[in-house]
Amino acid sequence: MESRSGALIPHNIARNFVLLLIAFGHKNSDSDEFICQVPHDQSMALRLSTPGIRNMNKRMRRACLATLATIALATLVGSAGCTAIQAQSTVPINVPPRIELQSGDIDAMNYSPDLVAMFGIEGPAGSRIGGGGGNIEQIKSNGHPSTSGGSCCTRLPAVWQPDLKLTVRWLAYMDEGNKVVKSWYKAENVRIPKYDGRSAGTTWVVFLPDHRVRVMEPDGIDPNGGNNPDIRPAENDPFIAQGVRDEESNKRYLDGGKQ
Repeated sequence: MESRSGALIPHNIARNFVLLLIAFGHKNSDSDEFICQVPHDQSMALRLSTPGIRNMNKRMRRACLATLATIALATLVGSAGCTAIQAQSTVPINVPPRIELQSGDIDAMNYSPDLVAMFGIEGPAGSRIGGGGGNIEQIKSNGHPSTSGGSCCTRLPAVWQPDLKLTVRWLAYMDEGNKVVKSWYKAENVRIPKYDGRSAGTTWVVFLPDHRVRVMEPDGIDPNGGNNPDIRPAENDPFIAQGVRDEESNKRYLDGGKQ
């Protein structure tokens, strides 16, 4: 069934009102169509081919018009609702600018007495910043750090972002005399000292005693500054972050026997 304007009427609505239209409409004397129409609105005329239906009285015709008015009101309300939804969907949303990233190797050095089996760094959700590696032995007997040998790849902003904060997670194996205990640790809100992305290459993650960590991006511009992996970070280095046991990772990976 369709309106005079050609708009289709949903099948379920048409089915529910067919009997009402038959009961309360009137027959077109010039054709075999049965017509029920809203006054002064030809577009709301509903036509149904019904040969042999006789003319209805005035009371029935008024009921027919009331039925169509109800349908028209429901249609208008529905249209208004759709219009409101469409209007709301056009409200502008402030989306943070997409930061250009660059890829490079990631390496690690370990000044701690713990063996680091694996580690990873990650940026804010959706930033695509991250990387990782693993298998770094504990500090050497001569006090020199052990290194991981490097791996590919990590992604960091091509231009240093002063407000960027990373999360570092690592799995440590700790020698407690008569047994080895393993646990996941994490350090949040880890910042990176300023670097020049045009000359930066390998990202370094430095593990320090007492489950502390430092991230640096050497660029060769300030070899004696905070981005030099050849210099052990000072104890009062503001970019050193304190790690804590990562109970969520412990429960997910260790308690489940996956590692």
